[in-house]
Amino acid sequence: MQSNKGGGASRYKIYLAGPLFSEAERTYNKQLTQLLEECADVYLPQRDGGLMSEMVRDGVPPEIASKSVFMLDMDAISQADCLIAILDGRAIDEGVAFELGIAYSYGKCCIGLQTDSRRLAWWGNNPMISSALEKTFENIEELVSWVMSKATCRTPSLIYPLPVERVHERSCWKGPGKRVHLSKTSASK
Repeated sequence: MQSNKGGGASRYKIYLAGPLFSEAERTYNKQLTQLLEECADVYLPQRDGGLMSEMVRDGVPPEIASKSVFMLDMDAISQADCLIAILDGRAIDEGVAFELGIAYSYGKCCIGLQTDSRRLAWWGNNPMISSALEKTFENIEELVSWVMSKATCRTPSLIYPLPVERVHERSCWKGPGKRVHLSKTSASK
């Protein structure tokens, strides 16, 4: 995570998951990151984890570049308070889908940003995507406003779309080094 703006208290940490294979996608990711970094630390995979295409062009063997990107991104997801998944496009980028699944399995707050109306299915996104998301924003302004409110309070709100009897099996993130297990009673609050 790139640390922005001074020392002091720990800042809200975001992992920004988005497609990064075209110049337009990377530019969009960079611009969104700049907005989010006004109030949070953002791990931007194309900047902080590296691009495989650049590594291979610079002489790194593909299998080493691949493993490096994977390990850096996995570590960043584990450290994040929240994952923001960019869902634009007819179908969700497969890397974004994987990162979302990992973040959800870690009990992270998972948020979607979907600014275009295209969906592969007429009913919306794949339920494995939409059910992992606490909330999906349709514009950047609302997303940034939400992040600002979370960054201020420093407590990721976790809402699981699981039946109450299954929620107690999950653990959730409550800050650096503090993992707690939800009981059936706390899950129903």
